[in-house]
Amino acid sequence: MALGSITEGPEKQKFAVVIVQALQNLLVMFQDQNGKVREAISWVMSRICEHHAEVLLNPQIINQFLRCVLLGTKDKPRISNQCCNALEKLAVAVEPLSPT
Repeated sequence: MALGSITEGPEKQKFAVVIVQALQNLLVMFQDQNGKVREAISWVMSRICEHHAEVLLNPQIINQFLRCVLLGTKDKPRISNQCCNALEKLAVAVEPLSPT
């Protein structure tokens, strides 16, 4: 929760290092048995997509991230809602990168 709460403030390059270091643990927590943990992680991922989507575009990260988030869309409503928000925010963030 703390990581998601501070995604908006720090300098992008410095905070990207923190996100990359935490990402593997976050993705593993997507499969936690506790729904509250999955809900919190899906919210954190939504915040990362909103403010630091470029970190997720790494080819080594994006496939695993998308797999977790897509599975999350089939979870409880609060979790699937956050996963859908994450996908939307990621799409909006990368839209300028799309060829016209």
